[in-house]
Amino acid sequence: MKKFSVSLKILTKKASVKELSRLSGLQLSASSQDMGELNGVGRPFVTTVGVFEVESSTGDLNAQIRRLLEKLDFAKLDDVRNKLSDVTMAVDICVFFSTVTCSLSILPEPAEILGRHNIAVDVSCYPTSESAS
Repeated sequence: MKKFSVSLKILTKKASVKELSRLSGLQLSASSQDMGELNGVGRPFVTTVGVFEVESSTGDLNAQIRRLLEKLDFAKLDDVRNKLSDVTMAVDICVFFSTVTCSLSILPEPAEILGRHNIAVDVSCYPTSESAS
């Protein structure tokens, strides 16, 4: 069994989560963190991380990526990049798997769109004991 979670992460030291939300036009999630905010072990975050999540953590990976891309205003994201010189953006894919190995495949069209807008792809894999139901 594999489940996916797809989100856009925007990282910068030059703006708050509120400002990133305003500039990008995105409703950033509660998992976003402001620079200086304390993390779970009491240390401050060294950068602001704005997180825009796709609503589902199940289903086809490429369908989730397409849903994310449909919700993004690339002109606004390009403006964010122009206003905040240190900003980096990435589609964050989390894979939760209960198999021996873990793999994924991203279709060329979404990869091309992300590349055109200088948005990286980060992948994290997490083993789980959950079985398909």
